Amino acid sequence: MHYKLNKDPLNEILKCTYKRYRNFCNDILKKQKNHYERNELKAAGNDNKKIWNVVKNINNLNKPKELPAELLKIENNPLSSVNFINTFFANIGSNLSNKLKIDLPPLPTTVNPVTVKSKSFVLLKTSVEELERLILNLKTDCGAGWDGITPKILKCLKEFIIPPLNHSFNRCLEEVIFPTVLKRSITIPVFKNGKRDIITNYRPISLLPSMSKLLERIINTRLIKYLEDNEILSNGQFGFRRSKSTTDAIHIFTEFIVQKLDSNKKCITIFIDLQKAFDTISSSKLIEKLEKMGIRNVQLQLFRDYLQNRSQRVRIGEIFSDERPINYGVPQGSIIDPTLFLCYINDLCQLNIPNCKIISYADDTTLSFYGDSWEEVFKIAQDGFNIVCHWLALNSLTLNTDKTKYVMFSIRNSTCITNKFKIIAHSCNMTSISNCKCPDIENTNNIKYLGIIISKNLTFKEHINYLVQKIRKLIYIFKNLRHIANWNLIKTVYESLGKSILSYGISVWGGSSKTLMMEVEKVQRMILKIALKKPRTYPTTNLYAEANVLTVRKIYILSIILKKHSCIDLLDNIRNSGTRRDYEVCEIIPVKTFFAQKFFSFRGSRLYNKANKLHRIINLTKFECKKKISNWLLKLDYEKTEQLLQIAS
Repeated sequence: MHYKLNKDPLNEILKCTYKRYRNFCNDILKKQKNHYERNELKAAGNDNKKIWNVVKNINNLNKPKELPAELLKIENNPLSSVNFINTFFANIGSNLSNKLKIDLPPLPTTVNPVTVKSKSFVLLKTSVEELERLILNLKTDCGAGWDGITPKILKCLKEFIIPPLNHSFNRCLEEVIFPTVLKRSITIPVFKNGKRDIITNYRPISLLPSMSKLLERIINTRLIKYLEDNEILSNGQFGFRRSKSTTDAIHIFTEFIVQKLDSNKKCITIFIDLQKAFDTISSSKLIEKLEKMGIRNVQLQLFRDYLQNRSQRVRIGEIFSDERPINYGVPQGSIIDPTLFLCYINDLCQLNIPNCKIISYADDTTLSFYGDSWEEVFKIAQDGFNIVCHWLALNSLTLNTDKTKYVMFSIRNSTCITNKFKIIAHSCNMTSISNCKCPDIENTNNIKYLGIIISKNLTFKEHINYLVQKIRKLIYIFKNLRHIANWNLIKTVYESLGKSILSYGISVWGGSSKTLMMEVEKVQRMILKIALKKPRTYPTTNLYAEANVLTVRKIYILSIILKKHSCIDLLDNIRNSGTRRDYEVCEIIPVKTFFAQKFFSFRGSRLYNKANKLHRIINLTKFECKKKISNWLLKLDYEKTEQLLQIAS
């Protein structure tokens, strides 16, 4: 009919008939598709993994893994190409290290890290119970190493292999030997961004044998416990540590800047970016640092053996390169290497730099300087940055000057002084700074740090605009799901995809102006209306009541109260019952500016005291507190929610 209509486009009867049959056919296809997808969800039952796989298939979210075939054309043939790639990855650390100055003097004694002398690390034996728990906790979908033994095989055969593995691992701990066969890795180039035929746009990820992961987990558990129990790791390091996260790092960073700006100080923060940080770790320097931390004698020998005689092969598809030794760095993808990296970079967070706050999440480090004037703070920042550059060079770490940037923080837009001052990334020995040709780092007004876009005025306007665009991309998913899934499943998807985006770091940016926050709530309402099949003019109050979810403002209030709840020491803060101001368990920190009233240091205590007065949450666990406050906030209308924030401010 379509073919006939193209030949006779003016035939109105044929056109009407064609459209009728076309629409009828499309309607049948849609109904059959919805019927099929409903059956798929029904067949998944209560298995969350299967449910999510169905949801991804429905919305075409399962992106096929593309092989980096472009890399196979670097040399004349695929085998030569993978050998070239393997050589490149294996020599990253040594090549970057050779570019650094090796004749630098040691750091001044005033900034040397404290050496642990009275404590020693002990490697306790493992047990059958611990080994069984570790095997069960292995991710089933992880790839196999060179031996082809997957975690799934270990789980199926755990009853037979645990006793001999337990004996073998204990022998390794006793004789301080990390088996060579477990130090062989298969490296997969994972594409990051840019052109796909450039090798520097790929990250090498190592696939290690499953048994290596078990032994590493045993060692890593004991190492972390030793480091945390003895408080060896810096409080400014938030990466790969229990009960610390990216949001904690962002929170501490912003509160420090807010405090200084409220005190009428000028602030500059340098956001450091390192080139191939994990790949450039010097094994000899790492061993020295571990020894200073109290890991000595035979225990230190185990780590030395773990770092030595490592080798790797690159695999692209079914093509393997020859095996090459690795002399620098730690393999990305192993269990223990993140902890070893924290030990390696720990000195950086403990540098004694005047008027400076150092905060790190693994290798993402910020240096925040403050002073009474821009001239003073630029001088302080340059002196402090010189110390950091010196430390990086001494530790074989390379600064990426193209991506390292700084932000000048101020409450109001200050006059342009960027041409008057600059910050230089010195890679020279700094004995003749006037003649050096080292590059200066770029000044920027906005920068993305750990997933949050930080602006120089801390208004978070750019971040909120970014969130709005990110949430809008979810509309397609909810349009597909609303015809085949019940609200319980759709709400689960909303909680996992939508709310997780909205709540990330909201205790930092959620205090933004009412106008900006309204933009986020608009897109949130749009998602809910689509999911619940409501018209655009559906009343907002009824929408949130029917969906039984919190508005963005309420998510912010809940986040602030929960964060304050986790900071409170009950023994020190609970007042004697019966007093008139019994509910005021948090001290109100005074601030000088309206700007500072929008942030946690001021708003947190007031909101918590208000909630505690109404619901007495001080004695509750975090889960109980969250449930009680959530139920309370669900009942508040828009005006009362805003009044709560006004009272808090």
